[in-house]
Amino acid sequence: MPRLFRRKAAHTAPETDSTPDVSADEVSADDVPVDAGDLPATEAEVAPADIDVTSDSSIVPENLDDLSKAQVVEAIIASGRQDQESVVALIETLLAAELQVPMGVDADGKPAIGAVMTEVEGVVYVAVFTSMDAAAHVRDIAPEFATMTGKEVIGTLRADLGLVVETGAGKFGLIPPMLASIRETIESREVSLSLERLANRVRSGVASIDDLVAALMEAKVVIPTPDEPKGGGGFTPVIGMVDGIPRLVVATSYEAAARSSDVAQFAMSVKGKHIFAIVKDGVGIQLNTVAGSVDFPPELCAAVIKKYSLDTKSPAATE
Repeated sequence: MPRLFRRKAAHTAPETDSTPDVSADEVSADDVPVDAGDLPATEAEVAPADIDVTSDSSIVPENLDDLSKAQVVEAIIASGRQDQESVVALIETLLAAELQVPMGVDADGKPAIGAVMTEVEGVVYVAVFTSMDAAAHVRDIAPEFATMTGKEVIGTLRADLGLVVETGAGKFGLIPPMLASIRETIESREVSLSLERLANRVRSGVASIDDLVAALMEAKVVIPTPDEPKGGGGFTPVIGMVDGIPRLVVATSYEAAARSSDVAQFAMSVKGKHIFAIVKDGVGIQLNTVAGSVDFPPELCAAVIKKYSLDTKSPAATE
């Protein structure tokens, strides 16, 4: 079952039609291969209880806008909340926060993170700290520290290691599978950002739409949908209209897909080439970016299918 997301509208939604699908019948699950593992999780994994959130919620400041990212991390951990929204907010903030990282040396004598580690239920966790005050109790065993963002730390850790963030008032653990999911999300965002930039260059006339099509053959796009996607990848699409001609609405990222959130509360991810393969004759594609959109008229979609020899009967076979 594809994993889903819900977002409030962040931008003006594109012109849409209430028509539920492309050709008066639902696009079948067999026609849209979807890798559910790449979609946002509906439930966040949490670390073992031994290194889970432990703190006093009374210390949470009222105005988070005046705090640094690291201080916001401290505040969220201090709140003791473990609901999905709080965990997602914590991870998002953690990626940009500047953390204090105890440094050791690797087998080659080069500086490496991991000077302070703890083992819980057979998993080794590397400790990082939101401030030097929070790290005061380990200064005797880790005299050297480096300042790194959470994104840099997570990108550096070995795949078998977990991460525990200590604040002095509490701590929060991320197990290895969750860190792997975060790394995949970071990579996906970087690809989406690259696609977004290319699409915007096409909109401004700096790049060719052929370059964008070539990128879409391998890049993933996001499909907004008003209903929960069916098992196996089936979905109800959102249809935009250009001069009375229907367009299947897709987006470069989940942020861009939020433009359609007034008519589509869910989204799913699939390679762009499969989008071209499933559009029916006479239907185009509207690729939304955060800043605007790129139009692929029906005749261009037909040309793409021919040029790249896309199998319209069994798109999965083109993987």
